[in-house]
Amino acid sequence: DVKTRRAMAASPCDPEPPHPVAFSPDGRRLLVEGFQRWVEYPLAGDDRAGVFEPGKGPNEVWILSAADRAAVSPDRTVIARCTANDGTAADYSIDLLDANTGNLRGRIQLDALARRPAFGPGGRYLYALVGQRVRGWDLCTGQEVMSGDCPAGDVVTRLIVSPDGSRLATANLTFGDDPQPESIRVWDAATGKQLFAGAAARRRTLIAFSPDGRLFAASIRPDRRTTSSGPRPDDPTDSEELRVWDAATGEVRATFPGFGGQPAFSPDGRTLAVTQEDCVVLLELASGKPRHEFRHHGKVEPFLAWRADGRVLAAASPEAPVYLWDVVGDRTGTAAPWDTVQGDLRWTSLRADDPAQAFYALRQLWSNPREAVRFLKARVTAAADARLAARACEGLEVVATADAKDLLTAWSTGPADAPLTREAHDSLKRLAVRQ
Repeated sequence: DVKTRRAMAASPCDPEPPHPVAFSPDGRRLLVEGFQRWVEYPLAGDDRAGVFEPGKGPNEVWILSAADRAAVSPDRTVIARCTANDGTAADYSIDLLDANTGNLRGRIQLDALARRPAFGPGGRYLYALVGQRVRGWDLCTGQEVMSGDCPAGDVVTRLIVSPDGSRLATANLTFGDDPQPESIRVWDAATGKQLFAGAAARRRTLIAFSPDGRLFAASIRPDRRTTSSGPRPDDPTDSEELRVWDAATGEVRATFPGFGGQPAFSPDGRTLAVTQEDCVVLLELASGKPRHEFRHHGKVEPFLAWRADGRVLAAASPEAPVYLWDVVGDRTGTAAPWDTVQGDLRWTSLRADDPAQAFYALRQLWSNPREAVRFLKARVTAAADARLAARACEGLEVVATADAKDLLTAWSTGPADAPLTREAHDSLKRLAVRQ
């Protein structure tokens, strides 16, 4: 802090760049993960940063990263730390620490070392890998509530919980060039039953749930070694793809060949951001094609976080180290100004097969809320196809003004089987939660 000359947050030399984890619900703070701690930085005003350090147990050394051995609760009040207590094979625990004082608030006793703890939404449930099995506990009662019905893998480096708390996913680090079946697994969080599995890309344990928990995405290595005419020659551009599944059924909903980075669904679930070597690409699920890219000045790390309103995307890079990208375009002036004369061209772009044209039109809508509502009200009808309906409701959901919500409400009363009705209804549900 330049005014007081007090350190807002200590900055030890981390062996890797910090990674954005999540925005606060109001979008004013960003939780960033370092090698041995988390820091929640204010993005506006003069608030001090919050520092969350898990510390270590009596028989631990600073080897594993903070995320491998600890987790911070969603409300930032509790740190769950996987602890080796006295060095014997039978004395392990997950310690629940007060995030502000570091004092012990509770303990889950175990007979093996736990790893990769993860809180469920609301912070009541905690999950972790114990040995090779996923297990879960109710922190209100201290009772174990689930255990995976089969091992998750030898070197699991990711354990995530769906935002609705109904499912878990694990990703096991793979080393061979050939696809390794079931290196990515999705589990029922209540029963521990494995729902479906995929083959992770080599050393790329990159997975994500959509905000409503309905979709699951992962960077995979499809088995394309053979074709109808025999073995397929090596082709590095054909080695990875981003795949999206229905999280309940395991049915593949979309594939994006050539994209092998970290996925992150936008808050409305209509866009899938994915990290590439030197940029972040936004993929449109309605068309299955790229709609925009944010190009870094250097390498991009496989970590992304969306702000709750979908207007800002945080990405990691060694030289930044954190980028905050203006998705809407109204902060950086990258959206074109509103021109009433260009209405027909804007409408053509919004309906275009090319998602980049449609995204350009959406940015004009987002940057001009009053004009956007009038424009969409005059042109969108109940007969809109699924792609146009998704884009139109996306335009109103990000705008989120009273007039935009009124128009979404009108659209939601249309024919039950109409795409516009379904999209409007889903948008209103998400906006209600954000309030």
